[in-house]
Amino acid sequence: MSLTPNLIGFTSVRNSAFKRFRRLRDNIEELRHSMQPKDDAIEALQQTVIEKEQMLEDLQGLLQLADEKRQASVAEVAAKHQKSLEAQLVDASSDRTKAIETISSLQVLLAEKESKITEIEAASTGEAARLRAVVESIRGELSHVKLEHEKEKWEAISQAFKTKLEAAESNCIRAEIEAAKMRSQLESEASLQTQMISTKEAELAAAKEEISRLEREFSFYKIRAHTLLQKKDAELAAAKESEQINALEEALKELERELSLVSAERDRLCQDLQDVLGNHDKELAERDAALDNAKQQIKSLETNLHSANARHQSEKAVWEMDLKNLEETWRYRCEALTAQNETSSGEYIQKELEETKLQYKRLKEEHASLRNLADSMIEEKDNEISRLLDDIKNLQRSLESRQLADHTENYNTAIQKQDAPSLNTSAAEQQILILARQQAQREEELAQSQRHIFSLQVSNFHFILINFPGLVC
Repeated sequence: MSLTPNLIGFTSVRNSAFKRFRRLRDNIEELRHSMQPKDDAIEALQQTVIEKEQMLEDLQGLLQLADEKRQASVAEVAAKHQKSLEAQLVDASSDRTKAIETISSLQVLLAEKESKITEIEAASTGEAARLRAVVESIRGELSHVKLEHEKEKWEAISQAFKTKLEAAESNCIRAEIEAAKMRSQLESEASLQTQMISTKEAELAAAKEEISRLEREFSFYKIRAHTLLQKKDAELAAAKESEQINALEEALKELERELSLVSAERDRLCQDLQDVLGNHDKELAERDAALDNAKQQIKSLETNLHSANARHQSEKAVWEMDLKNLEETWRYRCEALTAQNETSSGEYIQKELEETKLQYKRLKEEHASLRNLADSMIEEKDNEISRLLDDIKNLQRSLESRQLADHTENYNTAIQKQDAPSLNTSAAEQQILILARQQAQREEELAQSQRHIFSLQVSNFHFILINFPGLVC
């Protein structure tokens, strides 16, 4: 009678243990079924990572093509500017040879007129011979004065052409400096983008390694759980006591906790990988926008060069017209003087000679005063231009130093923030955009100051040309 209650208690304990074991087995099967979608999600995530890598390679190829196009456009602009400068030099040399030829033709014409006058004077006698001798001396003085005047005129014209040529060379040098700055800026931006891409690739590789490590651990945990289940099945089949069943329950609970931790870790890594991929896409879009901005700047530089060449051609045409008009006026004056000398009498010649001397003296004094005034004004303008050039040089040095400091600061902050890229990427991008805007604003101020200097030079030359034509002649 005493064994029957014990047997009944043992059978009830055994039945309850079998029920718990079946319930635990059902829970393990449910966990396996619930882990299957997560495995599928991991495989899909790996496929998306492969697609992103292919997209990154395509973007790198596009970036290389854009760099090659940019280098080709810069070389083409430099070649065009070199050709235009050589054409301007050839035009200036041809204008100088034309001016020398016109001077020689005028000298030949003056010698012919003087030979005719000497022939007429040789035919006369007495007082007319004396007057003609006086007229000859006066004409010699006039010819000497004319030659000096012509010499000063052609020297002034050649000096003006030299100044124009120097201005064109300075414009060419400035354009080359701007192109070099643009090239260095684009190269630095490209290097920064490549560094950022390399860091992101390293982060992707680390994330992939972490995912593979978690997959290995998860497979190891699966194998371990399977072995534990088999072991516990064997132990449960062999063990009939309640203590072994409690130990089995505790082991199963521990296994469930480990599985939940592994799944949480995998979910966290998947979320981190998605965040990294999103930030990488944003950075690629910003780099494309920066490349488009650089292309627009190169196009604006080309338009500025074309407009400068057109302006130089128009100024050259204006100078040629002024030179032709000046030659025509002097030719008409020479013909009028020769005709007047042939038809006038001795007294009229003497009187006109005195008036001419007085007029020449007065004109010489006026010319000296106007020249002094023009020299003083030119000196003031030159001082202003030199001051502006010094300001531009100081501004360029400050810009270069500030750019170097900003680049070093950005590089240091990028190195320091590699441990937390997902938290500080937006702040770094905002700082890069602010620095890019500041640099564009400084370059615009520099271009405005250069245009202001060029307009001051042009206004100075036009002011002298309009108000003091005697200096140019």
